[in-house]
Amino acid sequence: MTDARIKKSNHALMESSVKLLLVNPQATMSEVAVAAGVGRATLYRHYPTKLSLIEALAETCVQELDAACAHIEAEAQSATQAIELLFSAMAPQAEKLKVLALLDQYDSPRLKQIQSKQDQEILELIEWLKQEKAVDNNVPNDWLLILIDNLIYSSWILMGKGFAADVAASLALRTFLSGVGTR
Repeated sequence: MTDARIKKSNHALMESSVKLLLVNPQATMSEVAVAAGVGRATLYRHYPTKLSLIEALAETCVQELDAACAHIEAEAQSATQAIELLFSAMAPQAEKLKVLALLDQYDSPRLKQIQSKQDQEILELIEWLKQEKAVDNNVPNDWLLILIDNLIYSSWILMGKGFAADVAASLALRTFLSGVGTR
């Protein structure tokens, strides 16, 4: 198989897996192959186990999320602006976050490592927000982390109902700052 065909098959597998797992988190490898339009042999050649597919899917989702957020560090002049940019960048990507949340059911050190890295990046932003006194220091960081995740998820739900990504992101930011902000 040529490199181009391998990349095309792998891309189809990742995209189809995201869509399928959102509808059916317990999807079988056979269902993934059918959804991706590849044979089971091709699927198993790329991913010999469902866990190997899930780990690759998690890594792909995180890479895409990282790419969507890459500009934040360079552009943000304050923690409040950084959280605003985060909501704007993540609202269209919430589908991938939902898939990552579904992966909690798998007991894999690699998946735990991926989740921990993602959480750590948000926790650093939360600490920056607290240093700038943009959020209440008495609110536990874990609460804020879950709140941010759920506001991004809520943005995705609103977008599914026809709201524009920028409107959903703006509502997420306003809700976050009015709920735990100090101003």
